[in-house]
Amino acid sequence: MRALVLVGLLLISVPAAVRAQTAPEAVAEPAITVEARDFMAGYARDLLDGNRAGIAARYDRQGAWMVHAGQARFIAHDRITRRYAEDWNPPSAFEWRDLVFIPSGEDAVTVVGRFVWTSTGEEPALIAYHGQFVRQDGQLRIRVEDETPVAPETP
Repeated sequence: MRALVLVGLLLISVPAAVRAQTAPEAVAEPAITVEARDFMAGYARDLLDGNRAGIAARYDRQGAWMVHAGQARFIAHDRITRRYAEDWNPPSAFEWRDLVFIPSGEDAVTVVGRFVWTSTGEEPALIAYHGQFVRQDGQLRIRVEDETPVAPETP
């Protein structure tokens, strides 16, 4: 009888012990990654809404390195603001794709991925994206932004 009680106790405790050993630990994303995800979602909303001032406000106040097709140049923040106010048109459709967030400390993060930009009356364009964001005045700001068209795949 005593053996049956011991076997019963073992049967009750083993499943709990197995669950405790095999349950994966939840790994929290670094705070900078969570903040960057929110930043990118807001960035997409600003683009779609045509929020020119909101987009310009996302850039580093000292200016940003803008890269296109491998050509990099530094642009002052006031020039970025003018560019969005005067020479920029919002997309008719926009979507981030395959974004990867790479923390570079508590106050910096790199985002790599792609986006699909559609202008009115044109075919969607697939663009490779690489951005470096730094915290400035408590907010993430774009310090480096590389947007390079991706060649269409040939069949």
